[in-house]
Amino acid sequence: MWILKNFKAKPFGILGCVLVFLTIFAAIFADFISPYDKDHMELHNRLKPPFWANGGEWKHPLGTDSMGRDILSRLIHGARGSMIIGISAAAIALFIGVSLGLLSGYIGGNLDRLIMHMVDAMLALPGTMLAILLVAIIGPHQISVILALGMTMWSEYAKVIRARVLTLKEEPFVLASKAFGISNIGIISKHLLPNIAHIIVIVFTIQIGLIILWAAALNFIGFGGVTVSWGWDIAAGRIYISHAWWLPTFPGIALSISVLGFILIGDWLRDVLDPKLL
Repeated sequence: MWILKNFKAKPFGILGCVLVFLTIFAAIFADFISPYDKDHMELHNRLKPPFWANGGEWKHPLGTDSMGRDILSRLIHGARGSMIIGISAAAIALFIGVSLGLLSGYIGGNLDRLIMHMVDAMLALPGTMLAILLVAIIGPHQISVILALGMTMWSEYAKVIRARVLTLKEEPFVLASKAFGISNIGIISKHLLPNIAHIIVIVFTIQIGLIILWAAALNFIGFGGVTVSWGWDIAAGRIYISHAWWLPTFPGIALSISVLGFILIGDWLRDVLDPKLL
């Protein structure tokens, strides 16, 4: 009931869920709902405007690109690549960041100082430049983009988790568990993780949106390694913007909608899962 009540208080949470649902639906069922294959070309129909513009037609409702490919179909298929990269890279960042944050906050000492120096170094480095460097070293492929983004975005988890664990480990239920001889692994799994789960969910949700944006940026500058993506289509269409505005505009709108959806959900989850509101 408290979730429904919070939905009423935070209508933007509903909007975020709708936007993310549409993105995920497009990613899963792209092969079935797209009007054309993502690489299907009709050179005689190249640079067709949207259906409502002069020269447009319902056959290609959002127009075609410079190679005669249907823009709507490429937008739908672009959602799949964005979601794969966003969820996979966020999961890698989650695993690294949560693990280091737990160790740093619970074990403390020299290990804490070492991990925090690593976090400070990651925060001091420009994330985009570090991701570009890693992609350049590994190679411009989807897997390398996932690894690069996952390995550059774990520091936020580590900082937030460490701060929460420092507070939790002084709580009576943790001190009592130590007194009863429960192992550190048992305390972490049974007491610490359940109490930081809401933080993990919130950061994970927001980071998916940010990683999708970063992945589009890498594709835009040619380091993404994915030829069917919103960032790639924005980059390919920018040279035609003076006479074919729809080429970069619609991929940009799709990217904005997806990122906005995850950020709105993350903001809503922050209020819903805040222990003070339960």
